[in-house]
Amino acid sequence: MTSTELPVPRPAVLHQFVQSLISRPWPRSDAEQTVFFKELGFEDVVIDERNDDEISVGGSMLIPVLASATAFWTAFKHELIGVSVFIYDSPGMAPRATKDAYAVLRAHFTDKFGTPTVDDPDTGSSLATVWAADGFLLQMYYSSHRARAFVQVGISHSGRTAIYETAVGANIEASST
Repeated sequence: MTSTELPVPRPAVLHQFVQSLISRPWPRSDAEQTVFFKELGFEDVVIDERNDDEISVGGSMLIPVLASATAFWTAFKHELIGVSVFIYDSPGMAPRATKDAYAVLRAHFTDKFGTPTVDDPDTGSSLATVWAADGFLLQMYYSSHRARAFVQVGISHSGRTAIYETAVGANIEASST
């Protein structure tokens, strides 16, 4: 990618999408999730078969406004806790171009959300950066394996994620005693 080329989706478009996610109330029921995703322009929302009363995972969502993005979501006790979007993973995009796109997006998010709370060093095949913004965590990861690479952007509700992690920790402790 040359300095004049920008990845698709463009950083400003992805930022606008993230802002639209964190600037509205997050769903507290399955019915609210359907409306939430529809209002944000998600298409082809598919429910994963691992759903139960505690945790539900959805996947295979398409987000036309982000062009090449696919996504999945996670809910705990029917309350949305996170959305992850996979971008810059088209078969024709070389790992170096994907890593360059990550750097462009990282600089854009740092400009918009401030200094990252986590900024892992480059290992060559992976990177991770996390920002805290308005009660949400914005996590961004770069990963490459052989000739394939992608960027994952995750948006999670901080309070709900903490409740989920506490519950999972309690379940693990209970099952190990």
